[in-house]
Amino acid sequence: MMGPTAGGATAAPDGDHTTTRPHDHMGRATGTPAKGDIMVTLVSLLRRKAGLTHEEFLDYWRDRHGPLIAASSAASYVSRYTQHPRAAGMGDETWDGVTIQVFDSVAAFEAHMAEDDFGAMMADLEEFLDTSALQWIVCDDPVVVLGDDQ
Repeated sequence: MMGPTAGGATAAPDGDHTTTRPHDHMGRATGTPAKGDIMVTLVSLLRRKAGLTHEEFLDYWRDRHGPLIAASSAASYVSRYTQHPRAAGMGDETWDGVTIQVFDSVAAFEAHMAEDDFGAMMADLEEFLDTSALQWIVCDDPVVVLGDDQ
């Protein structure tokens, strides 16, 4: 599984070469990517499966789906995976949470989907998500307006 290496860098195989980008203490890629090698972020808006309470959704998402992702070979291409549950009493209760997955390159994003166990992770979504309501977007490197990365 990929993770920080000595010196705070993360190596991710991506096709014919290996991309290494340093990461800060929060696991965020730093430095300048190689030409054509942009970091991408998958942001998914999640709604629980009918018949589950919000708490049951959270329990499954945290205690079963998260560990399934972390133990997968596909996870070797993910530089950061975070789960963001909806804050109690705030916002549109139609949505239960957001998942954010960061990849060091487009090639790493594509490679994670090509892994043999990727299908098992997708099948597991049916256990706790309303997959017909799943909303997602793949974003490239962010523009930081406020915060430590300015």
